[in-house]
Amino acid sequence: MLRLVRTPEFGGDTMFTSQTALYDKLSPAFQKLVEGIKGVHSSEEGYTSSVNRGVQPFRGPVRREHPLVRTHPVTRVKSLFYNPSFVTALSGIKGQEGIHTLNFLREHLHAADDLTVRWKWENSSVAFWDNRVVAHRAIPGGYNAEEREGKRTAVFGEKPFFDPNSESLSEQKARVGSAPIVL
Repeated sequence: MLRLVRTPEFGGDTMFTSQTALYDKLSPAFQKLVEGIKGVHSSEEGYTSSVNRGVQPFRGPVRREHPLVRTHPVTRVKSLFYNPSFVTALSGIKGQEGIHTLNFLREHLHAADDLTVRWKWENSSVAFWDNRVVAHRAIPGGYNAEEREGKRTAVFGEKPFFDPNSESLSEQKARVGSAPIVL
């Protein structure tokens, strides 16, 4: 959850994209390919950037491997677990294969206008989302970042996992016969 206390006169919007629906948009063959891959999640770049701007991060950089496709622990629906700001490599994928797959996923995410909401912040606006299935990013440029101040609350989440018996959004919809519970 994020509440913006101060916002710039213009700019500073945030994009939110459903990674559940994004996974569902992949071809079945590509879905199977990415289900077996682990992404290397790293906060090293953000940490270095903060230090270079004179900001003292609240913790050191973290590097972890997580499934590139995860199962939501409540809905049991599959989603991508990919954020280009944090997934820096793919474990077990060699050189150019990994680079091309990450580039494809980045383009797939950024071309998902039909699965994306652009949030225009105003003073005291509040947004909350399920970080397990939503990718979010600030729209850069065109505003003074020092004029943007927010208060964030995050829940310590469970370790991401993939259950091969979980369903895609379209599989759940076909089985249930109506709109899925969670996007």
